[in-house]
Amino acid sequence: VQNWFYPFSKQQSNVLKALKQVGNEGSSLLDLILQSGFFSNSDKYSLFFTIHQLPKMQQEMMLSQLNEQQVAELAEKSNAETMKKFNARPGTASNQYLHDLYRFFKLSVRRNEFRDIFKEKLDLHHVPALDNLLYCEEELFPIADFYLSKERWDEAIDIYKELIEIGGFEGEGAEYFQKFGYALQKEKDMRKLSKPI
Repeated sequence: VQNWFYPFSKQQSNVLKALKQVGNEGSSLLDLILQSGFFSNSDKYSLFFTIHQLPKMQQEMMLSQLNEQQVAELAEKSNAETMKKFNARPGTASNQYLHDLYRFFKLSVRRNEFRDIFKEKLDLHHVPALDNLLYCEEELFPIADFYLSKERWDEAIDIYKELIEIGGFEGEGAEYFQKFGYALQKEKDMRKLSKPI
């Protein structure tokens, strides 16, 4: 389980072993892909080991599927300075970590031994360590908007009700009442659809 969350590194023992087996000939295209911040660490390991298990001819054929323009674009995006800036962004690191977590809870052989956090209600404004930061109008309105955009009607309704309780709607325009009404209408429609005829 602990190996699932290792950051990708060519210095990792199994990666070094695979590189030695092929005579340390790394495909520059594969290197570009593995250096990018677009893939999670587990994606990079999966891609690396999958490609290195293929016969040499199939590896070359697969990597040659990208046309020259795509390779040039990838090389440009992978420019060392640009890549460093992109990979250093907190959003990139958190995205990769979330992808790794998601892959673990959905794909790991031992996933059933753990509580799947992606099946639970995301209620961060009720977490005691965060409620003093998130349980205020300035934070709850954007959270409700996020739920609306994801069509999570029940969660949006819960937040709008909490906003009403704490006086968040006072002094606000009709926009928030419209959003609340929209969520209520959609949730009601979903209940009608789920009832047997």
